[in-house]
Amino acid sequence: MAYAQSVDATDPYVSPVFGAFDNLAPMMIQVGTEEVLYDDSTRVVRGIENANGAVEFRPWQDMMHVWHLLAGVAPEAEEGIAEMAEYISTRT
Repeated sequence: MAYAQSVDATDPYVSPVFGAFDNLAPMMIQVGTEEVLYDDSTRVVRGIENANGAVEFRPWQDMMHVWHLLAGVAPEAEEGIAEMAEYISTRT
């Protein structure tokens, strides 16, 4: 993995899949079904659930990595951002 350089790929700072999932704040995870990290996202969700954490998993059909950056271009980006804003606003 080029992005990890000399750091161990199992370091939680490189991949949250290897992190501790206890005592996390409630969260929403949005991920596109075409995302290269889709499987890692589902593993993180399972880790949070196994630690009795609160997580809402929101897969977005046919979306790719960081589709939210297409705000102003793709309606799915606007919808994803609005969904996250709604999630946050009901918890603050």
